[in-house]
Amino acid sequence: MIVLIGTFSVFAMLAGPAQARATKVFDGEGLSVKPDQLSSWTNNGDDTGAPVYVAGRSGNLKDGVGPIEWTSWGKKKAVGIGRGYTVGCPGADCVPTPVNPWDGTKVRVTAYGKRDGAFKFLKVFQWTSWMPGAESSRENYKMKLKFRGDKWTVVSIDDGLS
Repeated sequence: MIVLIGTFSVFAMLAGPAQARATKVFDGEGLSVKPDQLSSWTNNGDDTGAPVYVAGRSGNLKDGVGPIEWTSWGKKKAVGIGRGYTVGCPGADCVPTPVNPWDGTKVRVTAYGKRDGAFKFLKVFQWTSWMPGAESSRENYKMKLKFRGDKWTVVSIDDGLS
């Protein structure tokens, strides 16, 4: 009996401490922890819209944008601050408006709904007061997405104006 207990103790020490696996999120190409960018959806939620992505607040599109600043990353929820961009902007049509956070303005992303080691839901939120020329700080933009298969699918968009 003592030999069995001793043998078990040696195996337990060799195995080391159990390592928790961090929850991952789909970044547009695959599952990762604290990705620099998030993508794979459009600004209006269907195939007619412009492809958009969330990246960091530092840098610019010409020289390269920085990574999303993840303020928290837990098992149940991850929160980051970045900027929303339309692929192809800046350009003549990229004019900041209170209903379009996809022109390089500040957004908050929240990943949540863990299943099978990955977050299945994403929320992109923008306070209108972050927008240049905003008329009201109470009209906020919210987009909710669900991960399905190999892409994010837009579930709802609330531009705060209706």
